[in-house]
Amino acid sequence: FLDNTFLGRDNTNKRDEFSSRGKVHWSLSGDADIRLTAAYSNIDNGYDAFSLENNRRTRTDRPGTDAQEAITMGLSTNWTLYAGLQLETQISWSDVDEQYGFDEDWVFAGFCDGVTCNPLVEFNSTDLFERDREVFSADVRIKSNPARIDWVLGFYAQQRNEDLDRQHFGRFASTYETERYAGYGQVIVELNNHWAVTGGFRYEQFNDEYSDTNRLITKSKEGYWSGQLTAEYSFLDDVLIFGTLSRGVKPGGVNTDTSSNLPLVAATFRTFLTERQKFASETLFNKEIGIKASVYNHRLQMRLTAFHIDRYDAQLESFTFDPSTFIFTSFLDSKSDAENYGVELELDYFPNRDVNLFANIGYLETNVERMTVFDLDRLTFRPLVDRDQAKSPNWTYNIGANLKFNDRLHGRFEVEGRDSNFFGYYHDGKIEAYALAHASVSYTVGPITAQAWMRNIFGTNYAVHGLFFANDPRDAFTRNREYFQRGEPRVFGLNLSYRF
Repeated sequence: FLDNTFLGRDNTNKRDEFSSRGKVHWSLSGDADIRLTAAYSNIDNGYDAFSLENNRRTRTDRPGTDAQEAITMGLSTNWTLYAGLQLETQISWSDVDEQYGFDEDWVFAGFCDGVTCNPLVEFNSTDLFERDREVFSADVRIKSNPARIDWVLGFYAQQRNEDLDRQHFGRFASTYETERYAGYGQVIVELNNHWAVTGGFRYEQFNDEYSDTNRLITKSKEGYWSGQLTAEYSFLDDVLIFGTLSRGVKPGGVNTDTSSNLPLVAATFRTFLTERQKFASETLFNKEIGIKASVYNHRLQMRLTAFHIDRYDAQLESFTFDPSTFIFTSFLDSKSDAENYGVELELDYFPNRDVNLFANIGYLETNVERMTVFDLDRLTFRPLVDRDQAKSPNWTYNIGANLKFNDRLHGRFEVEGRDSNFFGYYHDGKIEAYALAHASVSYTVGPITAQAWMRNIFGTNYAVHGLFFANDPRDAFTRNREYFQRGEPRVFGLNLSYRF
């Protein structure tokens, strides 16, 4: 979707992805069921997304990469025990190698030739992250026989090891290990023909240990609890009203980018970043009410939900940019509380058996109570108070139709869009609102299906990410500008599938 005019290539931001999956299912007897899955994926994408002119023509001499190779395996079993009890187990393992890197200066060596800009201010740099992550998890649960009182009890364990090797103004390496052990239970009680109550509880022990080449060594052991209470009332057989109170926890961790950059940034930033080498656990308290309905002989299906979420020690993605060293530092900042609330509507309408009209519409309000950011225009730290959260548009929607022309020929048309939204906390720049149209048509003959598709039919030029800093040597890196990563233009293709 981009052209690198310096290298004369159009594949520096390429997409090259391969994936495969296999499943085996055994039914040993009427009381036992075993499923084995294995998957392999190899992603070799390029990364060359930003340009000084904010267009789809780049001039990097060392374009980046966004690659991943992953192997995953899973084993699940289901055993019927005494009195109809069900014993379920799920065991999974994955090994993922990731490589992500980019050209920091966005131009080529020699771009400043004395006419374009002063060669004395030119810099040339790349940043490369290589991660190796291995995860093992096991989940064992016992479920009751379906009745007016249903229950489940379970135990979950996970071990995760991640090694990072970074090449950026020298080598940086880190090791991060986590262990999670949790016990949980849930009960669903049907009080009568109209009322049902669901209660759930989970307690987790979270242990982590981290070390890196900058001599940051840390370990922690924390216990978390979460729970849910839901009441449902059904009437007319097709309408359900519900309300939910729930509490959840996201464990804290280490900001490796902060630890990696700490020795390199100016003294102005060191105290601030030292306090953000780790981020705290985030606690979420959610309140939700809604209605589900299937009316007009099930031709209209609807779900309407209103929610309010309090986020304590919210993990907010933030950045600082040190203009004296040209170092961007990304981190999760958990120094503030936050708030989310809104409404979600899902509609499916079937005017006849050949047409399905659908709409998914969301409205969201967000707020950050108070956090500290570095203002690149003022070159000083300042408080950010009562502002919308980044990358949280007020409106999102997906509206369209599924069409059946005959038993073999099907079509789909949809429009998706979102409102404008802030792209960060360190600047009030916004990603503009956009709407995209997509369409597809498929034809099936026996086990073979051919599908022709087109995304972004009208070639809308839109942004998916933004940055704000001074990165142009033509003005000696003295002028801050907004830079945007563009979304895909009009693209089309053909899929062929064979069902065994």
